[in-house]
Amino acid sequence: MSRFWKCTTRSSGVASITLAAFAAGLASGCGGDSPSSAALEAAVTASVSSGNAPLTVRLSAQHTGGLQSAFEYGWDFADGEVAAGPDLKQTEHTFGNAGTFAVELEVREVGGGTGRATATIEVSPPADLLVRDISFDPRRVSPGATINVVGGLGNQGAAVVGDWTLAYVLSTDETIDASDRVVSAFDRTGDPASAL
Repeated sequence: MSRFWKCTTRSSGVASITLAAFAAGLASGCGGDSPSSAALEAAVTASVSSGNAPLTVRLSAQHTGGLQSAFEYGWDFADGEVAAGPDLKQTEHTFGNAGTFAVELEVREVGGGTGRATATIEVSPPADLLVRDISFDPRRVSPGATINVVGGLGNQGAAVVGDWTLAYVLSTDETIDASDRVVSAFDRTGDPASAL
């Protein structure tokens, strides 16, 4: 349920009223609030909550507190790495190994209270996708001609969790790098076990 705050100030006999809505109770107070020692409400959102290692996750903090207050953010990624600072309301972290990680956020209002929240990230072992049995026809073409590509995908690692992209790339040296051209790309979900 949203909270609604009504802030009223008087100056020279004129009342100024501001009505502000804050979603899910994750913001509070009126402009010019002083920090209080009351506990802050905090929450963490993650761009993804599961996937294969290495898994990069964007994390974001939401919290209550004075609108004019300064805040400090501390993140414990539960994999031996931590990060802290006033500019870390949003952060990004890569989980290199499989496991279940309870990411902890601690947010502190400078001169005020503290709030904590946790988000669970499930990281599966790495997938090992490979392209196999590729053939194309015709083998020699003129500019503008159509090439038919047939092949299959396989996975020699853990099952794929989440979304991935199948891309067709033109390479003159059989090594994919920034100079190669992506001809087409298709978003996929789940473990590849079908023909291209």
